[in-house]
Amino acid sequence: NPVCQKLKGMVEEFKLTLPVISCLRNPALQKHHFQQIDEIVGKELSKDEEFTLGVLIELKVMDLKDDIQQVSNTATQEAALEELLTKVSKVWAGGSTESKPVEFIVNPYKDYKDVYTLGSVEEIMTQIEDTGLIISTVISSRFCTGGLKTRVEKWEEDIKYMNDTLDKWLEFQRNWMYLESVFGSAEIARQWPQDAKLFSAVDKQWKELMKRVFENPSVYRIMISPLQIQEKFETNNKQLERILNNLEKKLEEKRRTFPRFYFLSNDDLLDILSQIKNPAAIQPHLLKMFDNIKKLEFGENNVDVIAIESAEGESIPLAKYPKARGEVEKWLSVLEQYMVLSLRRLAKTAVMDYEGKKRTDWIFDHPCQLVLTVSQIYWCREVAASLASEDGAQGLRDYQQECYRNLGDLADLTARKLNKIERRMLGTLITTDVHSRDLVDQMVDENVSGPTQFGWQKQLRTEWEVNGGPEGGEVVLRQNNSYFGYGYEYQGAQPRLVITPLTDRIYMTVTGALRLCLGAAPSGPAGTGKTETVKDMAKCLAFQCIVYNCSDGVTYKMMEKFISGLAQCGAWCCLDEFNRINIEVLSVIASQVSEVRQALLAKVDKFTFQGVPDVDIKPNFGAFITMNPGYAGRTELPDNLKVLFRPVAVMTPDFRMIAEVILFSEGYKAARPLSLKITQLFKLSSEQLSPQDHYDFGMRALKSILVMAGGLKRGNPHLTEEVSLIRACRDANIPKFVAPDIPLFNGILADLFPGIELPSHDYGELQSAINLMIDNGLFQHVSTFNLKITQLYETLVVRHGVMLVGATGSGKTVNRDVMKGALTYLREQESENQFAQKVQQYSMNPKSITYGELYGEMNLFTGEWKDGVCAIIAKICVADTTPDMKWILFDGPVDTLWIESMNSVLDDSKLLCLDNGVRIKLPDTVRMMFEVMDLSVASPATTSRCGMVYMNPAELGWMPHVETWMQLHLNPLTSDSGSEFLHSLFSTYGQKGLDFVHKECSMLVQTVEINLTTALCDLFLAIVLNEQVNLKDQEESVITETIKLVFAFCFVWAIGGNVDQKSQEKFDAFCRDKLEAVVLFPPFGMVYDFQMNIPDRKLMTWETTVPDFKYNPKVPFFQILVPTVDTVRYSYLVKTLLAQRKPVLLNGVSGTGKSIVMWETLYGSTDELSLQIIGIQFSAQTSSARTQEMIEAKLKVKRKNLLGAIPGKKVVLFIDDLNMPTMEQFGAQP
Repeated sequence: NPVCQKLKGMVEEFKLTLPVISCLRNPALQKHHFQQIDEIVGKELSKDEEFTLGVLIELKVMDLKDDIQQVSNTATQEAALEELLTKVSKVWAGGSTESKPVEFIVNPYKDYKDVYTLGSVEEIMTQIEDTGLIISTVISSRFCTGGLKTRVEKWEEDIKYMNDTLDKWLEFQRNWMYLESVFGSAEIARQWPQDAKLFSAVDKQWKELMKRVFENPSVYRIMISPLQIQEKFETNNKQLERILNNLEKKLEEKRRTFPRFYFLSNDDLLDILSQIKNPAAIQPHLLKMFDNIKKLEFGENNVDVIAIESAEGESIPLAKYPKARGEVEKWLSVLEQYMVLSLRRLAKTAVMDYEGKKRTDWIFDHPCQLVLTVSQIYWCREVAASLASEDGAQGLRDYQQECYRNLGDLADLTARKLNKIERRMLGTLITTDVHSRDLVDQMVDENVSGPTQFGWQKQLRTEWEVNGGPEGGEVVLRQNNSYFGYGYEYQGAQPRLVITPLTDRIYMTVTGALRLCLGAAPSGPAGTGKTETVKDMAKCLAFQCIVYNCSDGVTYKMMEKFISGLAQCGAWCCLDEFNRINIEVLSVIASQVSEVRQALLAKVDKFTFQGVPDVDIKPNFGAFITMNPGYAGRTELPDNLKVLFRPVAVMTPDFRMIAEVILFSEGYKAARPLSLKITQLFKLSSEQLSPQDHYDFGMRALKSILVMAGGLKRGNPHLTEEVSLIRACRDANIPKFVAPDIPLFNGILADLFPGIELPSHDYGELQSAINLMIDNGLFQHVSTFNLKITQLYETLVVRHGVMLVGATGSGKTVNRDVMKGALTYLREQESENQFAQKVQQYSMNPKSITYGELYGEMNLFTGEWKDGVCAIIAKICVADTTPDMKWILFDGPVDTLWIESMNSVLDDSKLLCLDNGVRIKLPDTVRMMFEVMDLSVASPATTSRCGMVYMNPAELGWMPHVETWMQLHLNPLTSDSGSEFLHSLFSTYGQKGLDFVHKECSMLVQTVEINLTTALCDLFLAIVLNEQVNLKDQEESVITETIKLVFAFCFVWAIGGNVDQKSQEKFDAFCRDKLEAVVLFPPFGMVYDFQMNIPDRKLMTWETTVPDFKYNPKVPFFQILVPTVDTVRYSYLVKTLLAQRKPVLLNGVSGTGKSIVMWETLYGSTDELSLQIIGIQFSAQTSSARTQEMIEAKLKVKRKNLLGAIPGKKVVLFIDDLNMPTMEQFGAQP
């Protein structure tokens, strides 16, 4: 048919025009694109009514198809780029009502009116980065031409400008905030007027700008505006940099004038300078600058400093009164000179006074420090005189008897009623006198017969050297060919170390090293006395000794400032745990110490230190490092550092000798035989008892027992010495032992002290207070648990670091809370017990935050130091001068990652050393407490520093929890007979079920007994309340049968709900056998296949309640849930527990529908239970901070520090994949 042929031809022809028509219909075509098409066609296409399809066919546009398509594609690509640019424009400039432009977060600054600072800029930074990526994508496209390219290039400039401006803005804000707090003090502004004026000009501009930002926080409008912000910030940053440099120079000048300021942080120093008119404001900082000046006593005019007072309360009058006015560094320098002058004069008085008085009277007439020094002067003088006599050996034997008599006189004085300072001084004097006696014995044995023989020359000898000075003489110390002038640093009434042959060896190494201008490096295991020996040597010479606990956060800049201060003061430093510092920093420290050594060898007064010329240096400088080689997280020292320190191994202290001397100084007459027994006790205990991570039988443990023994002897003079010592050994050791070791330890005690019966210890008012707290807390009285509470008390008295060790559910927290309540109650009752004080408690989980959040860290963006949680709490405790006890509690795993920085806090120094160089000295009212499961990943350095109280879950058991639960929750809901019957069910079947599950079954998640028992109690109560089960107003038989049914159901799911598929079969057989008398399980299926029919008091299958499946085409395929027995029973359990606000954990292999069952149940219960659901998906990268952010983002702000659910709702937190976060090195998850 010709018509068909004709039509077919027309259609074919039309088909060819379609691509061209669709190209010409492209909505992206703009005016300039149509001009290009006109050029291609060779004729201007007028877009009027005559512009028809026929015109296009006539123009044979099909032949030009490729060219037209190219223009259309270009238009499409340009439109896409245009859209990206519009998106950018909307983000920054805001383009519609729903999309606001990116805005600054502006926070009010302190309590100032109309003063603001920028809040977090992370979001803005992210947007700048994202926009930068978009712009670079657009500009790299070949379709970016003409006007589009001009606009894109403008945006590129703007984004770069904003990025640079923001960096300068943040730098300015950081410096402004720091300087504002400095020049905010009128006193500092008055001292440095030029800098204050410069700052004031910059400050005014900043406040005006920030006010404008507060009123219009749009980032783009503020930054890309005629204000030229970047240029202003550049100028102002230079100004602030200048002011900061001037400030640093002025602080350096202050430090150079009074070098002890080097031991203060800038903030502390500025705090002093800002209160220059109030001399008393310096008191909190004195202990950081002086060894033991805690307080200055001012005269009536509040200007003259008339006396200095130590931390123990000993006061020394000054020979001349410095005037506390004018520049603080100048009058402090005068104070330092007058301290030395006063001690020199008092030393002369004590030397002159010694011969005219009886020694036992003389010791109470002079300051403690000088009593010890002058006693040593006269001992050395008398030994030298004996050796210089005609028959030196006989003269020494005669003097030997004199030493014994002197020691006997001092021992008799311990029975006197003495105040705290006198007792401490007497104990310390006995310690040094025992050493003197032992040295005389040793020289007699070695037949030393002349004052020039090595047996006498090798001793550290204190002498009064007569010279032509104003006091007519000077205290000096000699050992071998080393010679030292006495430092006259005031030390108060501090205790001294027991000096053993090991201590003498270290002293000899130290004095020999100092003579060669070297340092010394005592190294050895934890608790052998490395740090204490260095500190004690400094006390002998009366030099200031600064202890610093090193960590891997120490920087070379910080050490440069520290070493410069030490050199200018002529002080010693003891760098504890030195090999924890990073190797790069250690290399720089080597060059710093080397420069100081070269200056000491050259015997110059000034030297160039790290490029700084004319730094003063005093010859007393000494650097010492202590190390535990081979412990986790330690570095090998570089060779250029090793050569600057003389090594000395400190392996095993002489336990027996130390025990004897401490017992003697505590007033024990039979010190020698008792010291033999206690060292034997420690040796046998370490050999025969089981090896536990939390056991330590080292020096620190021994010392705490001996101090406790001294307290017991003074407190109970009617007891024999042996009984006091046995009690101390028992009270200090038994708390940490696991149950099987206690009879072994008691056996060792009985063998060493045969036939001695210990009278039972009556805790009197403390026990009454403990019982009252247990009753108030509605807890049960369990004798073994009561014993653990009193053991915690005994440990708290003698140790300031205490660890409660035991598995979850062993009662650690309750023990601590009861003790806290009892001590607070005794204080309210005005008890005479000095240890009974009100307790303030600060708790944290150290593993839930990062190391930086715990101790403090430097912000890399702003360069600002921010204290961590622990540092903030420590500062709060230091600021609180009340006698209240402060417990800082760390509730979580202990490992070397974070606990090592606590080492100096836990030993006698009580110093918290932060990575910015700040040292916080904690008062005696602070106790560091830890609640841990075990100490498998803690180092011996930590274990030896803490007192341990081991809490065995088996001793407490799970029954007290059940009884408390029944008392609180179930007894009001059931009859008396019903309660008794339920109690009997728990007693009969509880332990059997727990034993079977732990021994015969494999658990999916490891749980402790108390956890399963709690689950049983919670599920039982939830069912009774949800199903409104009546257990009160019914016949006894009905109540009994109902209790049996509910108990059996809960028993199956609580005790056996956490076992794997294979173990479920074993548990099924166990339940059918053991619970036969409780409930009759149908003879088919497993015990998990049945639910309760409470009205009929029998079990029925879950199948009977599975609803029919109705297909809903609107539900996405992956969200379809087909009801099965599993979904029904798990939903029932989850919903039942949820209704009573009990936590639920669904566990199992992947793909079993845990998440979907949980979501379905939660959404199905939203209205019924008024829930607000917060879902969180954990991944390998999830951190604690991120989790906190995710939760807080979904909560409503109620008050400043209070977040909560939407009114009328209860929050339910659903965490998917709980076990996903990556475990760190020691197995903890964030």
